[in-house]
Amino acid sequence: MKYSKTTIIMFLSLFLFAELFGLFVNKQYFKKELPYGLEPTKTEFSVGYLLSGIIVFTIIYFLLLKLKINYVVKLWYVLAVFLCSLITLNSFMDSFLALISAFILVILKLSNKFGIVFHDISEVIVYAGVVPLFSPLFNMAGIIILMVFLSIYDIISVFGTKHMIKLVKSQQKLKIFAGLIVRYKDENALLGGGDVIFPVLFASVVSTHIGFLQAILSIYGAAVGLLFLVLVGKKGKFYPAIPFIAAGEFIFFILSLLL
Repeated sequence: MKYSKTTIIMFLSLFLFAELFGLFVNKQYFKKELPYGLEPTKTEFSVGYLLSGIIVFTIIYFLLLKLKINYVVKLWYVLAVFLCSLITLNSFMDSFLALISAFILVILKLSNKFGIVFHDISEVIVYAGVVPLFSPLFNMAGIIILMVFLSIYDIISVFGTKHMIKLVKSQQKLKIFAGLIVRYKDENALLGGGDVIFPVLFASVVSTHIGFLQAILSIYGAAVGLLFLVLVGKKGKFYPAIPFIAAGEFIFFILSLLL
């Protein structure tokens, strides 16, 4: 087992909260438009579009690091945080107030003075804002294919090329880690942003095309998959989380269809 029981409970609780909150925010946009004229990207090749985007982003990211243009990486991060926070906050407040609040959140986040709790809360807000941008692109077949390909990509990037590990470590050096952190005593449990975003993206598509109950059960399946990884994993070793999360989510989704 990688962590103590207390750390595991905190880790899974934070993950579940992020997933359920993301699902809630996406549901608000069933009846509300995105702020300031923003619209989901329109494409007939949603799976290839998103996967190629991830690959291109990774290549550009490491190229910027190699060229030591760190300020561009930070600017990229700031813009992403601001945009996604704006979308999340706009789901339950006036668009102008959401704009001001998103700006304040970015400033506070960049200061790095408010500890792990604020970091995690701000990350949850950011991730929830990603989902409404992409969930309209997918039907059930598309999102299942995406999760399968992401699982394969995650395995290769952690055990093969190992660039995902380098990405995490480079972010920590730049003090802009895009992920959840649970710190208890001498333990640090980390979960990358993609490991949070894609499960709730799957659940949001389920909510749109199948039903809200099935979406909720899918999220709990994702948590069970993450729990399995935490229990079988070894301390000090990096693991690809998406394959475990996706497997749990798929199993619970299939079971939910039998209800």
